[in-house]
Order: sequence, then C-alpha cells, then structure tokens
Amino acid sequence: MKRIIFILILLIQQSVFGQIITNNINCLISDISEDYYLSHNDVGIRLDTNNKLKKENNSYNIKLNNNKNIILTDSNSEDNPSYVKYLYIGRFNNYLCFEVYYYEISKILLINDYNGEKIEIIGNIYISPDMKYLINASQIMEYDQMPNIIQIWLMDNYKLNLITNINLEDNWIPENIKWIDNNTILFQKLHYNNTKSWEKISINNISE
Repeated sequence: MKRIIFILILLIQQSVFGQIITNNINCLISDISEDYYLSHNDVGIRLDTNNKLKKENNSYNIKLNNNKNIILTDSNSEDNPSYVKYLYIGRFNNYLCFEVYYYEISKILLINDYNGEKIEIIGNIYISPDMKYLINASQIMEYDQMPNIIQIWLMDNYKLNLITNINLEDNWIPENIKWIDNNTILFQKLHYNNTKSWEKISINNISE
C-alpha cells in the first residue's frame, strides 16, 4: 500500500515539475511566477540576416561549403495541394533558414551549409545565447495538420540533434518564449480558457 501511495505522489510531482532525460540531457520543467518571468530579459540570439540569398525565377540556388548545390523552387498555384513557397529568413551557425509555405501549413526548413542535410521544424525558433541549443514550438491548438509540441535541439559538431520532444496537452500553448541564459527558457502558458501561467525549462548536460 505504501508503495502505491509513493508512486501516486511521484506521478503528481512529475505533472507539476516534469523531468525529461534524453541523450544525457536533463530538462527540468517547473512552475514560476509572473514576477519571476517579467524580471528576466530575453538574451536569446536572433537569426543573422546580413547576407541575403538572391531568388531568381522563383528559385533559390544554394551553393554549399562542400561545393554541392541545392535548389529550392516555388510552385505556381496556391490552389494546388502540392503548393510550396520558400522564403529565406536568415542563418545561425552553419544552418540556412527558410520559411516554407505549404497548402495548409507553414514550417521552418533548416539546411546544413556543410553537408546539405535538411531539417523541417514546426513553429518559430529560439536560439540560446551560446548558440548551443535551439527550441521551437508549434504554438497552435486543435489543428490536425500540426501537433502541439515543444522541441529542444542540441548543436553538436556542427549538427543539430533533437534531444527532447514534448507533446503538450491540447488545452494550452507556450507563448512569449525567451532564453534568460545559456541553459534556461521561460515562457507563458496560454490556456484554452484564456487564463495564463508561467513555466521554466532548465537544461543540464549531465555528461559534462
């Protein structure tokens, strides 16, 4: 009986203070106050938009550092289910970033400038001050085309690796996401009934 009670208590604690450990990365999720959220500035890195990519004839012709080429070409008809349109939005580290508009949804396409590897993610991206971590969130509820998720990526040897994929409940989304240091993310939870609360994700690489 004591063991059952202990397990129930542990499950209740994890629902409030969630801990996720994957690939030697410990992500601790905890509640915070509004005052704590407001007292910290956003120090995350923005995409570098200094060097523009030229688009010709509805196409980007991208020459990679390995001398290979990638071509991204728009389709012409917005009424066609195969519709796609690419818009270069900047870069960070060795990744070129594009917003991609599909027939019913949009995503972010990341292209590794060293080897041409492509990663598609959902939602806006937020980069840690040391550019070691990246977080993205779909920030949409009850839409079959896009899951309601938070993902955290680790930059390791010039390659992004997904370390955490958090499936959220359908009654809230994260908003006003910000990095307050290299390992800490704060965000506002907007609930389905329009009430708000605040949470923190602390990232710890336990292999270091």
